[in-house]
Amino acid sequence: RNHFIMQSGWQYLLISSAITGLLALADAAHAESLQVYPKKILLIGPESTQQVLLISRSENRHSDLTQQAAYVPKDDRIISVTQSGRIVPRAEGTTSLEIRIQETSLYIPVTVSGLLTPAPVSFQDQILPILTKAGCNSGGCHGKAEGQNGFKLSIFGFDADADYDAIVKEGRGRRISRASPAHSVLLRKATGKLPHGGGRKILQGSLWYRMIQRWIAEGAQIDNAIPTTIRAISVEPKSVRMHPLSSQQLQVTAILSDGTRRCITTEAEYDSNASTIAEVNTDGQVQVSDIPGEAAILIRYMGHVSVSRITSPQTPSPFTRLQDSSAIDHTVWDKLEQLGIAPSDPIDDATFLRRIFLDTIGTLPTTHEVRRFLKDPHPEKRSHSIDQLLAREEYADYWAMKW
Repeated sequence: RNHFIMQSGWQYLLISSAITGLLALADAAHAESLQVYPKKILLIGPESTQQVLLISRSENRHSDLTQQAAYVPKDDRIISVTQSGRIVPRAEGTTSLEIRIQETSLYIPVTVSGLLTPAPVSFQDQILPILTKAGCNSGGCHGKAEGQNGFKLSIFGFDADADYDAIVKEGRGRRISRASPAHSVLLRKATGKLPHGGGRKILQGSLWYRMIQRWIAEGAQIDNAIPTTIRAISVEPKSVRMHPLSSQQLQVTAILSDGTRRCITTEAEYDSNASTIAEVNTDGQVQVSDIPGEAAILIRYMGHVSVSRITSPQTPSPFTRLQDSSAIDHTVWDKLEQLGIAPSDPIDDATFLRRIFLDTIGTLPTTHEVRRFLKDPHPEKRSHSIDQLLAREEYADYWAMKW
């Protein structure tokens, strides 16, 4: 099965996810809790979006129903909703969104503003994140030390002033056209209209395209005043226990210094530290394989970081917890129970001695040390051996070399 997953990739996982979603639908009516996030929606500006999450929770089950639900705006002239649960503004006003799942309906109030007289696009808070997620300022593209084909950006957008000069002022200002934003070299190369070694990075007419185009039409200005700073980012769910071959949509929110919140699910970057257990795509959709374990999904946005922990336990193997001798033991037992992994049996004295010697001082015990330890009848001889090894000079030398 693992070989089949590697060969078929997302096709197999998506089919399996659909089956899991149907099973989740069947259980939704019996769920203890059907929750939707956020509870109310405020969209400000023509390029704003909001990712909705619909989650069914019971005592031993967590199911993401976001893509299985039907979304019905009360007034579709004000908002539209994609099948993935992403809300896009169309006109100013207030309405509500009905979320249907089987015979259950949930309602979210929606307010749209700032479309007729939108606030200027922020180069630092809105344009640079696009260049980062598209990979334009990565080390393999224009972010490397010498740049690429005469165009150099700061790595991951850390220097907004230098990036602004590179885009607007360098190259005799040919990269943008304030008179005709759609004909700007910046947009034409990014959309593949002009030859571009990096290939197409932005779809014409997409959210990113419209934001860059509006920024250019507004005069391609750098933020005159200090922009509203981002204090932190948060992700929902922060941790989730998932079934094999299931999926989970993430929702990422930027918390601004004035306390307002803005959905940045489409702009944030995602990376899994264990892709064999859980993969994540550019839209924040997590897909779990049939390999049990735990993965951390790293979310980055404008220098801020958050983590969503994905746990996919194997079939539980009940075991008797040994007595905790430290806080570490307690944490280890909890994690083993969470993952459904029974610990191995206690090791014998010879194996124990070999392991602690290699782990602490990097050498094997001598035959004399082994014989003395095996003959020692003291019940605390293992703890004593650890203390003795930590007091030896080789311990400091070995770990100084490792670090």
